[in-house]
Amino acid sequence: MPKILVIDDDSIVREEIAGFEVVSAEDGLVGVKYAYNHVPSLIVCDITMPDLDGYGVLMEIRANPATADTPVIFLTTQESEAEIRVGTSIGASDFISRPFTQEQLLNAIQTRLQKKEAKERVLKRQVELLERALTQEHEQRLLRAKLVAMFAHDFRNPLASIVASNSLMRDFAD
Repeated sequence: MPKILVIDDDSIVREEIAGFEVVSAEDGLVGVKYAYNHVPSLIVCDITMPDLDGYGVLMEIRANPATADTPVIFLTTQESEAEIRVGTSIGASDFISRPFTQEQLLNAIQTRLQKKEAKERVLKRQVELLERALTQEHEQRLLRAKLVAMFAHDFRNPLASIVASNSLMRDFAD
């Protein structure tokens, strides 16, 4: 079951998400700490919060390799073009304007999780292809090494006969 981290100073929003494993944080500082400890599948985050706002949370999340690819949905009271530009430039996945319904929030979460899953499938397929290519490369190197050893052995046999014959001829030249 996907784990959702909800970072919002409004307790009602933290309780509105159903059907997922939910971890809640009441402010940005606690939210970042929970993100590092729980590594959620998705983060829903209010932009305007005390201590650390949503932009600060997003920058912290993107700076940590364990959470850098986690989708973040921002909750905002006023979805201005400037606010969206700032959010998307630092890596926000989506914006939901208040007031919103539980259905709108759950649809946005589901959409982002589906996109994340599709991206992970593509990455997994690429890893599998690379592993297969590495295995083939390793097998080809082993085959080359065996061929070189075989050729070296075959070239040494006639040379050994010549050297032995030369030695015999020297020893029994009389």
